[in-house]
Amino acid sequence: MQMITLCLLRLTAVLAIDDALVSPLVALYPALIVASGLWFHVPLVAVTTAASVVGYVYLLAEECWRTGKTEVPQPHWHLMFLAALVIVGFVVAYQVHRVRALSRYYERRPLP
Repeated sequence: MQMITLCLLRLTAVLAIDDALVSPLVALYPALIVASGLWFHVPLVAVTTAASVVGYVYLLAEECWRTGKTEVPQPHWHLMFLAALVIVGFVVAYQVHRVRALSRYYERRPLP
């Protein structure tokens, strides 16, 4: 869990330094959520999803602070991206849950 969290912190720092809030690089957030599913632990996917949402909100706040604006430009874009992050997190967590349930079922079943 620490490795994924560290990757998310580094990604957020790099995106903040590069001023890449509206670049394709923010697609790395959902990629990290999907990658966290490879460990087959639902809590890890949940933590990664929450950390991705917090990192993106931090980038939004930092962008507003840097430019001196009181409003976020195109707020619906950012809300849709945040909703997409949460949906990706739920889908990956559900798939991890299904894989774990199937593996428990087939571990008890004798092989033919």
